[in-house]
Amino acid sequence: MKKITLLVFVLCSYVASYGQLMVDDTDTTPFEDISATGTALGLTDDGEENIVIPFEFNLDGQVSSDLRIGNNGGILYGVTEGDLFAGNLPLDGQSPRIVPFWDDFDDETGDVYWEVRGTEPARRVIIQWEDRPHFPGQTEIDPATFQVVLFETTNDILFVYEDVLFDDPDFDNGQSATIGVVSETTVYQYAFNDPVPLDGISAIRYSLANETFTVCGPTGQVIDPDASNDGDTVTSIITVAENGTIGNEFSIESLMLSITHDFVGDLDLNLTSPQGTTLILSNENGGSGNNYTDTVFQDGGDPINATSPPFTGTFEPQGGTFADTFMGEEINGDWTLTIIDVFSSSDMGTLDNFCMTFVSFAILCPEDIEVVNNPTIVPVAVTTTFTPGFNTVPEALIDGSGLSEFPDVNATHDDTSPNNSFVSDNEITGSFDFDLGGTFILNGVAIWNQNAGGPGGGGEEGINEIILSASSDGVNYTVIPDFPVTVDQVVENGPVGPEQFGFIDTEAAFIRLEVLSNHGDDDTGFAEIAFVGTSCDAIVMFDFPTATGTPNAPIQTGGLESGAVYPAGTTTNTYEVAGNDGSILSCSFDVTVVDETQPFFIGCLDDFEVNQEGNATVTLEDFTVSIIASDNCSESITITQDPIGGTILDQNTVQTVTMTATDASGNTAICTFDITVLSSLGIDDETLNDAISIYPNPARDVITLTNTGNEPITQITIVDINGRVIQSISNNSISERQINISTYATGVYFVQIETATASAVKRIIKQ
Repeated sequence: MKKITLLVFVLCSYVASYGQLMVDDTDTTPFEDISATGTALGLTDDGEENIVIPFEFNLDGQVSSDLRIGNNGGILYGVTEGDLFAGNLPLDGQSPRIVPFWDDFDDETGDVYWEVRGTEPARRVIIQWEDRPHFPGQTEIDPATFQVVLFETTNDILFVYEDVLFDDPDFDNGQSATIGVVSETTVYQYAFNDPVPLDGISAIRYSLANETFTVCGPTGQVIDPDASNDGDTVTSIITVAENGTIGNEFSIESLMLSITHDFVGDLDLNLTSPQGTTLILSNENGGSGNNYTDTVFQDGGDPINATSPPFTGTFEPQGGTFADTFMGEEINGDWTLTIIDVFSSSDMGTLDNFCMTFVSFAILCPEDIEVVNNPTIVPVAVTTTFTPGFNTVPEALIDGSGLSEFPDVNATHDDTSPNNSFVSDNEITGSFDFDLGGTFILNGVAIWNQNAGGPGGGGEEGINEIILSASSDGVNYTVIPDFPVTVDQVVENGPVGPEQFGFIDTEAAFIRLEVLSNHGDDDTGFAEIAFVGTSCDAIVMFDFPTATGTPNAPIQTGGLESGAVYPAGTTTNTYEVAGNDGSILSCSFDVTVVDETQPFFIGCLDDFEVNQEGNATVTLEDFTVSIIASDNCSESITITQDPIGGTILDQNTVQTVTMTATDASGNTAICTFDITVLSSLGIDDETLNDAISIYPNPARDVITLTNTGNEPITQITIVDINGRVIQSISNNSISERQINISTYATGVYFVQIETATASAVKRIIKQ
C-alpha cells in the first residue's frame, strides 16, 4: 500500500486516491456551444492563460482548481507556469495535462473560451477552442472546433468534437495531434498522430471506475405541439452499461436538464426506469414563465413547485425521491426522460441538456499512514554568560542554520560561520541556559561542535569538557549523572555529524551547559545543540472516511480517532456505513508509528592503557555487563561487543573495542574506545622510561627522541598495533635522534627503546 510519511505532531492532510480512469469513446453527449456566452481568453499563437475554476477538480487523485489553458489544444493541470508548445509529443509521463487535440494552432480566426454552467454540486467547466486554424493559418484550411468539459463532484473529463476536419489529410481527425490525459501517476493516451481512433467519434469521456459516473442522453428534440391535438411528447434515452441495484450498489446522485420553452406551465417531466417505474420530476409548474435552465433534481433538494422559472438550482423530484421510487431496481438499461406539452398552443421549445449521475455505494478510507516518531526537542530560547565574538549570536545554537535536516539529530552541519554557530570573545569558561519550551523527559543530547574552519582568525577548535544540568524552573539546576563529558574536537571543515551522549531519564524544562575547557584556544565555540526525549507516541490527524451512494455517515468500529495519541507500532482503524437498504460496507487503514531514534550510550569508556608484566597477555573484559544505554521507546536494549569478552590481547598492541546498542525497532548506536596493552617495567626499565621523551606527539612528519639518561641506546624498533616491525635503527649511542614517519599510515605505533640493561616502550600517534 502507498505510505504517507509524517513527522511527529505534524497534521496529516489526506486526499484519497481514486485509482484508474475509465475511457469511453461511445459517449453521445452533444456539443454545448459557449462561443456567444463564454469568456474569451484571447490566446495568441503558442500562448497560454491561467484560470481558476470555482470548484476543486480531482484528476485521478490530484486535487486542484488551477488550469493553464494553451492555444495548442490542451490544458496543463494544477500549475500556473509551463508551455504546451506547438510540437506535440506522445504522452509519456509529462506533467499532468488534459489534451483533447494537442496540435499546432494559429490565431487568425476564432478564439478560446471558457465558462461555468450548472449549479453546485453539479457545475461543469467548459473550455472551447472555436474556429482555430492550423498553423500557419492558411485561409484555405478549415478551422477546428472542440471542447473539454470538467464535471463537479463526478470528476469526469469529457472531450467533445464539433469539427476536427481541416480539409487536409495531413491534419484531419488528429493526423498530427496527441489526444489523452496525464495524471500524476498514469498516462491515458488515446491517440498520437493517428486519425483512425477518432474517426467517427464525437465524444470521449474519462471517468472514475465503479464509483461515480455521468451519462447524458440525446438533445435537440423540438417540443412542437400540434394545434389540433393536446399534448406533444418528446423523449431522450440514457443507456447505462453498468450493472447494480439502486439502494444496494448504486444511487442516483442527480438528474440535470435544460429546456428552452416560453410557457413551462404546459410541461410534464417524468423519468422512467429500465424496469418501467415512472417518477414525476415536475408537473405543470412555472405558469407562463420561461425555461428550465441548469435544473438539477436531487434527493433532499427544495420543492420545485414552490419556486419559479427558470428553476436554476437543486430540487427534489415532485413525485418523491429517487431512492424510494427505484429502490432495488437494476440500473442497467434505458432510463427515459419524457417531456409532455399538455396543451395545444403556439408555444415551442427544445430539450437542450439531459444527464444523469449515478454514484456507487462505497466507503472510502484514507490510505495507510506511516508516522516517523522523531522526538527531537529543539530549545526555543538560549541565554549565555559568554560575550559573543566574531558577530555571532547564541540563538544560532538552536535555529538549525547549517543543519542538513533540521532538527534531526542525525543531520550534518556545514562549515561553521558567524550565522550558524557561536564563538565567545576570548572567554574559556562560562555557561549556556536553554529553554526547552515545555517540560520533557530527556535521555540524550546531540552536540555539533565547532569546525576547525569556523569563524575566527584560524578557525576555532570547539568546546572540550562540559557539565550538563537540568532544571524545572530555570533557577535551580541539578547536575545530570554521568557528566562531565568530553566533546571530541572536530578537525574536518564539514559537513560533519553530531556527537551524541545519553543519560538516565531526566525531567527538565531548562538545560544548562557549563563549559570547563576548550580544544586548543581561548575562544569557546560550538555549532548546534538538540535534545532527545523519551516520547514514543505520536498525535496523528487524518481526514474522516467518506461514503457515497448513501445518506448515512460512516461510524468507527475499531482503532483510534483522528487527533488521538497513537502508540508505537501499528493501529488498525475500521469504519462501517449502512446503505439505503440496510446493507453494511466497511473499510480499514493502518496507522504505523515508526521509531527511528537510535539508542544512546550512557558513559562510554575513554581510551585507556593496561600494563602487563613480562610476556603475559591480557584477557579482554566483557563490557556488556558494565556499559549501559538508554532509548526513547525500548526498555529492552541489546548491547554487543566486538571483540567479545575473553579475547586474548598481546603486549604492545592497541585493541579497538566496539560496543553496539540495538533497540526493539532495530535502531543501533555504537561507541568505541582503544585499549593499549603495555608491558610492566622493572627498576632499570622505569629509569630508562623516565629518561626517554618523544615529541611532538601526535606528529605528522618527524618525531624527535631524546635520552637524558647515562646509558646509551643500542636499538630503536617501531612496530604497528598488530606487532609488525615498521622500522629498526641499531647502534644508536647518541642522546637525540630524529625519525621520519611521514610515510606511515595514520594510526597508533609503539617505539621500543633498548639499552644494554633496560628497555622501554613509548606510544606515538601518526596524524
